Amino acid sequence: MDLTSRERFVATFAGTSRCSPPLWGDGIRDDVVEDWASQGVCPDADWERTLGIERFEVVQPDLRHVDFSFTPVTNPEPVQTCPADDIRRYPRDWDQQVVSFSTRDFAVGLRVSRGLFLTFGVADWNSLAPLLIALHDEPETMSHRLREASEFAMQVLQRAYDSVKFDFVVFSEPIASNCAPVISPEMLRGVCGAAYKVLLDQARKAGVSHVVFQTYGNTASLIPAFRDLGASIFWSGESGVAGVSYPRIRNRYGGALGLIGGIDSAILSLNENEMERRLELDVVPLLEQGRYLPLLDGRVRRGVSYQSYAKYRHLLKDVVARACGP
Repeated sequence: MDLTSRERFVATFAGTSRCSPPLWGDGIRDDVVEDWASQGVCPDADWERTLGIERFEVVQPDLRHVDFSFTPVTNPEPVQTCPADDIRRYPRDWDQQVVSFSTRDFAVGLRVSRGLFLTFGVADWNSLAPLLIALHDEPETMSHRLREASEFAMQVLQRAYDSVKFDFVVFSEPIASNCAPVISPEMLRGVCGAAYKVLLDQARKAGVSHVVFQTYGNTASLIPAFRDLGASIFWSGESGVAGVSYPRIRNRYGGALGLIGGIDSAILSLNENEMERRLELDVVPLLEQGRYLPLLDGRVRRGVSYQSYAKYRHLLKDVVARACGP
């Protein structure tokens, strides 16, 4: 009997048996699909199925509240002031989503944190600099404030846990440039430890086993801190341009740390032979070691032709089938 996409996600990261991981979508921008359609090269309304793209969802309640913004920013996005239990913090079709998720065959996650900086409302240098100074000068105070923000988030999230059985939770931590993180592993542990513990305890009480830390830029040096804070799966965006190597991460931390992503999006500019060579070198060893879900390290952007993307998807499917079975 064939496993569903959801069952393959669970089996992949349980690490108890080797199976083909689900082949999630890479996050294609709407303007890219419009370009493809206008060029007449993507006529099939069901082109995602044609390319073997498997669905997954990450529920993202609005966890923001004006009380936790640290400094005013220039042109800030609107920040919620409604109570934690206000239904407006969920999508308008939340009730319909709950019904559809109850019989789903795909994985669904819940984003439980926007990360240290976004929780405090950082949006530009004018809001980042004062926060960095406060983190250095008053780490205990900032840890306490983050813990308060997490306790507020727990109230928002409880509606989700009461309605859906999630396959994973996501801690989003945009905390680095392509060169290096903006804070040290020690500061991350010290400031975020208590705040993340209450969110993890809530997730575990709800029966969630897999904890994804989704980061961006060069965060390789923070992986030990992420693991100490509860991460079981590491998912890095923009890893190619940041020089974050998944094979090196796997060599250092072994299969205890699950991995999502890590395929340099620059692969889409290569010819077919070079694409296949890169997948064989970088992806196959990770698949063979297990607890890995292959995915591009960023969204597909304008300038990538449908033919190039379709070629990549078909090659990826073939490589996965050869390494793991169909």
